[in-house]
Amino acid sequence: MRKRSLFALFVITSIFMSLCCVGCGIQNRSSKKLPPQSYDEWVKQNGTPPVAAKKTASAPKAKTNNRPQQPTGPLYGQEIPAAIYDNTMPEDKFSGLIRGNKKVVFFSYADCSIGRRYNSEISDILGQNNLYNNYYYMPDLHSNGSSTMVVCKKPGTADCVENFLYQNCSGQVCIINPKQRRVVYVSHEKRDLAEQLISLKDW
Repeated sequence: MRKRSLFALFVITSIFMSLCCVGCGIQNRSSKKLPPQSYDEWVKQNGTPPVAAKKTASAPKAKTNNRPQQPTGPLYGQEIPAAIYDNTMPEDKFSGLIRGNKKVVFFSYADCSIGRRYNSEISDILGQNNLYNNYYYMPDLHSNGSSTMVVCKKPGTADCVENFLYQNCSGQVCIINPKQRRVVYVSHEKRDLAEQLISLKDW
């Protein structure tokens, strides 16, 4: 059995509580059906995001330091560090988000009134603008007081996809392009998010 080193990342309640108002404990009284509120729930309904197919090479290629091919389209946002790919195993949670064949809209937040509102607004933007063909939408809402253990391939590091997403996509929405290995950070503000999702639909 291959040994794996555990890197524990405890998502402290205060981090998410600072993002939510006093009304976080109030249940959503709206009768409107909400989209899946966690990655695990999404996977149960839709299955694991498909990983981009690997091309079969007729001859061995030189080592490329795990870098993607140079994209032909415009570059947006920031490059996801190569270390994130190096230290994320294919079977790890969220691996499909950075190795898939379709752009991903991801955000992580507390499972409170604000988090549920963001979840509903993002789902509405995608639906009203017919963007579900362009993106996978992956919300990840956490219960207050919950903690998460992150597993990275390389011992003693936090450079893997789950930690990367929790650090960068909690206070903002991440639009991930797995084929280009890049991510665009967008605020939760509805107008800004709608404009970015529409402008990047063919990215």
